[in-house]
Amino acid sequence: MRSILFACAVVAVPLVGAGPARAQVAPETGHDLVALRLRQLEAGSRLRVATAGPSGLVLGRLDSVTEDALLLLGPDGTRQAVGLDRITDVWRRGRATRTGALVGGVTGVVVGGVLGAWIAAFVAEGGDADYAGGILLGGALVGAGGAAAGALIGAAIPAWHRRYP
Repeated sequence: MRSILFACAVVAVPLVGAGPARAQVAPETGHDLVALRLRQLEAGSRLRVATAGPSGLVLGRLDSVTEDALLLLGPDGTRQAVGLDRITDVWRRGRATRTGALVGGVTGVVVGGVLGAWIAAFVAEGGDADYAGGILLGGALVGAGGAAAGALIGAAIPAWHRRYP
């Protein structure tokens, strides 16, 4: 038995350590990382960009990303360039769908579990109640409904999502 475990370890150790460790890979520079993250956004996305310097906070729609600047369209249609080296934070306008689904789902699981236990006790009428089954079934059903309702409510709520750093 020990020889089989030893053989598996001898084969597995070189395979696990075959690639470079995370610390051995050269990190992206700040300038390159900003450009990489911004190129993943869709043109026309509403952005809030915090910069180092006198301009502070810039709002606009994403027009394009060049090698050294972010081009935003202002509310009046004017194009504004923000240097990538000055950007400290980037936020994209979106919806709170994920947060709504999470809150609705957790609330639904708790309420459904309590209701499931209560229904299991009511059905058993003093006998041996299957509380675990009632809690699991109630939590799953009401939790799924709560997650769906929370996602619908969250989709109606605008929110800012951080995209950099």
